[in-house]
Amino acid sequence: MSTKKNLVVIIGGFAGEITAYADEISALEKSGKTVLFFNPKGTIQEKMGSVYAETKNLGEIDLVGFSEGAIVATKLATELQIRRLILVNPAGLIGKDSVAVLICRFIRQVIEEEMHALNCALHLNFNPLRVLTRVELEFLKNCLCNPHLWQELSEITQARIESSLYDLKKGRVEIILISAKSDRIFPEERIAKVLKEFHPVEWIKWVNFVEKDASHNASFLKEPGVLRQILAGEN
Repeated sequence: MSTKKNLVVIIGGFAGEITAYADEISALEKSGKTVLFFNPKGTIQEKMGSVYAETKNLGEIDLVGFSEGAIVATKLATELQIRRLILVNPAGLIGKDSVAVLICRFIRQVIEEEMHALNCALHLNFNPLRVLTRVELEFLKNCLCNPHLWQELSEITQARIESSLYDLKKGRVEIILISAKSDRIFPEERIAKVLKEFHPVEWIKWVNFVEKDASHNASFLKEPGVLRQILAGEN
């Protein structure tokens, strides 16, 4: 195990596999960090318990939460020894939401990403909202038919973390928010609005993906190394 200052714990997003974070994890490890990745199944509370059991004795860490993992990470941050809390395209910061609307935003995001890739590969100009692929249809069916999946999505839409973040900030935990410009699932403008309404004075450091193609699901692939830069104090 590395020294305390070199330990990074990453909590993945909803149904996310470690492969989605492989480039970012590789960049961190090449910079000398030890990375632990978690994305347990279950409710948010169950995920918190699972991650806490594995990390409670690790000493001071840099904690990273992606999407739904930002909710888990924020709630865990009060229980662990945290040096920095980094939230990437976080859930829990856009205010009033519903499962049906969240699913629609997710589908739109995935379609836009896949159609953009196809347009680039074939030099076409398709409307990304015209077609639902088999993957999106299967996801929609699972959400409608799986009560456990629906419960998890419901928890995501109901979560609010701005108050917890503010308490952590007052406790001198450094909080860094990474937001993709084209994130349709948890849009940057809605996050900014909620934070401003909660506390008008700027109190969270923002790091934005300026590339127009960086999005909720493609952020790590679009800008590998951004966590390494932040954690090394380069950004």
